[in-house]
Amino acid sequence: MNDEQDVGGWIQYAQADRHAAQSLFASGDYAVCAEMCQQMLEKIIKALIVSQTGERPPYEHNLKRLADMVVGIAIPSRIVDILLNASPHYRFARYPGFGDLSLYTAEYTRNLLDEAEEAYGWFLQQIK
Repeated sequence: MNDEQDVGGWIQYAQADRHAAQSLFASGDYAVCAEMCQQMLEKIIKALIVSQTGERPPYEHNLKRLADMVVGIAIPSRIVDILLNASPHYRFARYPGFGDLSLYTAEYTRNLLDEAEEAYGWFLQQIK
């Protein structure tokens, strides 16, 4: 087994991104907080995929496509909606030309963080 096949490692990195998102929100760095929301969800979904397959997860950043790779678990529509909302922030918050940084107000980002926390918790519960 290599490091990318270690479920615990993926969870640890997801938790680190979650902590970073919380800290960035508290410091007012809303755009990067949004990016970390996407990252924590990406890594917790990859942890679930690894727990199911025992294999390295795919190089994929689209949260919905990753969720579609989860087998045997019906993902609630609320969680799917959260993934669809969070997924674009991988690019929007990182690169010019993909989004508008003025989108990342305290209110908008607080909602994004709350939703990401909800989805994170749901995926974490699915890992056995």
